[in-house]
Amino acid sequence: MNLTSPPLAALEAALADLKLKPQHIRTPSTTTEAVEGSVTACEVQAAELSQASPEELRTRLLEFSAGAPLLVWVRGTADSKPTTDWAKLREALWPSLHISAHYHLSQQGVRRVELGGTHDLRKACGIAGTLVVCGTRDKVLSPETTVAKFDANAKGWDGDPSQPGWAHHRWMRQFVGCYADAGHAARILDFGSGAGWCGIEAALVAKRAGRTPHLALFDPSPEMVRRATENARAAGIHDVEGRTGFGDAPPFPAQGEAPYDYVVSSGVVSFAPDAERFADGLARTVRAGGTLVFGDVNAASRGVRKRRATQALVAVREMNALDLPRARALMEARGFRFVQGSHYQLSDPWPQLAHHGERRLGAWFGRFVLGRNQAAAARDKRQSDQRASGEAARFDSWVASFVKNS
Repeated sequence: MNLTSPPLAALEAALADLKLKPQHIRTPSTTTEAVEGSVTACEVQAAELSQASPEELRTRLLEFSAGAPLLVWVRGTADSKPTTDWAKLREALWPSLHISAHYHLSQQGVRRVELGGTHDLRKACGIAGTLVVCGTRDKVLSPETTVAKFDANAKGWDGDPSQPGWAHHRWMRQFVGCYADAGHAARILDFGSGAGWCGIEAALVAKRAGRTPHLALFDPSPEMVRRATENARAAGIHDVEGRTGFGDAPPFPAQGEAPYDYVVSSGVVSFAPDAERFADGLARTVRAGGTLVFGDVNAASRGVRKRRATQALVAVREMNALDLPRARALMEARGFRFVQGSHYQLSDPWPQLAHHGERRLGAWFGRFVLGRNQAAAARDKRQSDQRASGEAARFDSWVASFVKNS
């Protein structure tokens, strides 16, 4: 596969949108040393991209990138190239690089395509093709990127009781937060809380058992922490404390504070740059004999595998996700006894059916899908020890409970 220098002048609008200056772009013809913050850029022929093996793509592009962000210009493709080719490129570059955006250039202008949507730059250009934007995994999962993403999406991730999907949103958090019995817990920690609902559900169980639970929660996003503490108080959990922080260096317990009776962490580890360090941080928060409920996106799910095989852009957390056996191994290596693990949230095509059905057919369809999810999750939990090989692929999420050895 031959890497050549892309026509930077013709890519001016896309480069300006990326806030890149010419002196920071290195190409195959660049002879000077790379400067701090440099980006590598190359051109690949469309036919070569289709015909090259994943191993060849990985070797040539990563060798050229040399650990820097990468721009790949594919001339003449506009947005008509099969998405399977873009998926092949993405899979070949991961985990060193992650594709975050495409710029489709044509006579009509420049269109930026990201997971969050499309944006037309409205500047015609005399060249057709696609500029593929590849960030380093370290940058894509960096603290700065994570905080910005969570702050921007906090409202949507909190859930809206007025929307059709609220019942399903709430049920998933109840399923995880109450996966183990929290009735004994006086001190509860929501580890990477988001809007706080998993920890809140656990604290409500403890409250109904006659305790006055202390709920601690943390998240990288100050906006998430604000929402989570407000949600806890609104739910009747008044002894609540929120802090900002990351899983590899959790802000709870601080020096002089005791670890927790019941710790829940859901949907967090897939945002962690280093799963081993994340597991170290998680283990430190649980007292001896305490309970850990640990869950995340299921890397083995039918939906995740389908998206990775067929879609041009995939969320980084789906690229970085663990499956249940890997999570179990991480925690058992840190002195935890595995109690039970199972799956929930039916995978492809159920999320799509729920999304379109609720909008077109009304709330009754959402209740139907929720009922199927509840029944499937309960059955998987009951049969977790006898689960047939491949059953996990039916679900988009997993959860497990552990007890920390004394």
